[in-house]
Order: sequence, then structure tokens, then C-alpha cells
Amino acid sequence: MGISKKGRRTIRIDRRLYVWSVASDDGPWPILHILSEDKRFALSCPLHTPTPYVINRGEQFQGVAKRNPVVTVRYLLPFPVPATITPQFVAALIRWATTENEPVRIEWNGTDIPV
Repeated sequence: MGISKKGRRTIRIDRRLYVWSVASDDGPWPILHILSEDKRFALSCPLHTPTPYVINRGEQFQGVAKRNPVVTVRYLLPFPVPATITPQFVAALIRWATTENEPVRIEWNGTDIPV
């Protein structure tokens, strides 16, 4: 079963379809959500935070094909998040998250990072 595209934008990277949207009702920070059509890639990026990072909720990330999708893992972004989210930024984020770059994992203790 595919995913709903209503109210979301689509982007195709390397012949794979993704949908993305920015939600502002997830807390004090708006969050960019990206999901692949097969639901195996699920990434969230809190916006306007002091430290740019992403939250991986999917099975696929940085060349790792199988991981527990129940566990959320946070990684530092190696580039800044722009003030305005564009398809070019979304494409760069997807390319970074789908290639093996040895990301820096960060632990959330409820205070160091906001979400």
C-alpha cells in the first residue's frame, strides 16, 4: 500500500519517490518530515534549532538496510538547515541520508536537543 500524498510535496531521487511536508503542530519547532513511498525511509528534521540534526525513524539510513524502526536515532547534520525549506534542500538531505557517510550519532537526554 502506498502513502497518502494529500497535503504533501513529492520528490524523486534516484528513481525513488519520497513525500515531504513541514508540520508546525509537533511542538515548539516546525519539523520537516520525509517518507519514502515504501515507508522504509522515514526521516524528521526539526527546524530552527541551535544544532542541526535529524531523527531517523525508518529501516533504511546511511546504507543500513535493517534496523528497528521503533527506535528513534538522532544524527548531527553536516550542513546547516536553511530558513526556508526548498526542494533542493530536501534532495540534499535525502542524498546525505541514503549514502554511507558515517554520521555522528547524538543521544537525547531531554535537554541537549529540543525534540
